[in-house]
Amino acid sequence: MSIARRLLVVTGFVIWGIAAYVLVRGNYVLSGGLIVLGALCLVIAASGGWTEFFEGLTNWLYFGR
Repeated sequence: MSIARRLLVVTGFVIWGIAAYVLVRGNYVLSGGLIVLGALCLVIAASGGWTEFFEGLTNWLYFGR
């Protein structure tokens, strides 16, 4: 695993930690957005980069309808 992927994984978990704190403080909309952003970081790290992620996303959107 490259350094960039590891950094994305760590960033995703840090964002989830911040989201948990914001959720406890009562801001549900912001925490939901942060949870999605953290998950996006993990998906990008697992998929191998932006190009593969966007290709998979467009395939999923096209074939999912």
